[in-house]
Amino acid sequence: MLAGVLPVLEAVQGRAAAAAAEARGGGSGGEPHGPEGGGLPPTDVRRALREQRRQVLAGVHIVFSRLFPNARRARGAAGQQEGAQGAAGGGAGLHAEQDAVEASHPLWLLAQSCGAVCSTQCSEETTHVVASCAETDKVG
Repeated sequence: MLAGVLPVLEAVQGRAAAAAAEARGGGSGGEPHGPEGGGLPPTDVRRALREQRRQVLAGVHIVFSRLFPNARRARGAAGQQEGAQGAAGGGAGLHAEQDAVEASHPLWLLAQSCGAVCSTQCSEETTHVVASCAETDKVG
């Protein structure tokens, strides 16, 4: 286990040291507190850890299937009544609510923090499908 961690720690240390050297040499070191570094200075090792984490799933396009609570079920009985009305008059609100449920789920956020592009719809770019069961339209 420790042997597998060593290369990651060396890479993080190298990033932090390079940022520190650039900052000492008068370089800007990137955006000091920009969004890419999570508001951290370029010499902060936590910034290097975040950058390293984003490399774990870089280039991966994940589709999630049947992993997140259905927005209609999450709203309970009131949601079922609204859902029936939305089905008759267009369910754009329900789709937006479902998107919000998915995008705030811990698995979705973890995958994004590791560099993946997440979706609930398969496309030509999809590289991985994560599903709760094998009997979904997206698996197979």
